[in-house]
Amino acid sequence: LLHRGSDDGLMIALADIMGHDDAAKFFAYACGGYLRGLMQTVTSDDSPRQLLEKLSENVLQDELWSHVTLTCCAARLQPGGQVTVASGGHPPPIRINKQGSQLVDVGGILPGLLPGTRYQARTLQLVPGERIALFTDGLFESAADEGTRKELESRIVLALVDTLGDPIDRSVKEVMRAFDELAGTPPRDDALLLLLELAEE
Repeated sequence: LLHRGSDDGLMIALADIMGHDDAAKFFAYACGGYLRGLMQTVTSDDSPRQLLEKLSENVLQDELWSHVTLTCCAARLQPGGQVTVASGGHPPPIRINKQGSQLVDVGGILPGLLPGTRYQARTLQLVPGERIALFTDGLFESAADEGTRKELESRIVLALVDTLGDPIDRSVKEVMRAFDELAGTPPRDDALLLLLELAEE
């Protein structure tokens, strides 16, 4: 999870390296450094879509990265609650509000699979009382079997909706408590949850 601030907002990149062994750990550290460098080249005119396109092209052309499978979600947060999101093989974000939860309709292929890959972006307008959840696939897929996985996903989404009125740090703790109860110890996959909301003025 990396971020870079500018005068007109904040760019966030959430990447997930596939695998659970020492090689995956190595590539996770390497990817962090690589993405950090790539984000330094991002200008205020660049969008999350363009960040993913640069990442995809570089992963495809690099001999080392061509052996790695990763997903990435990028988001630009701008003043006033505008959020632009793009995704490459990553789970779609969840928008949480008083009406419940909705998946953000954004997606794209894994970075580095095809030359000239283009990504779509979706721009949302957050209002007070709404949140967006960005997360890795392990948040829903860490259960022991398919039945428990569905229960895990249902419980997590319910916790996101039920804690919407709580302080954001308390909401994250409650969601991860539900995760720990169903995913077991240790969980079958790593999981990261990032909640975003419009700051009060």
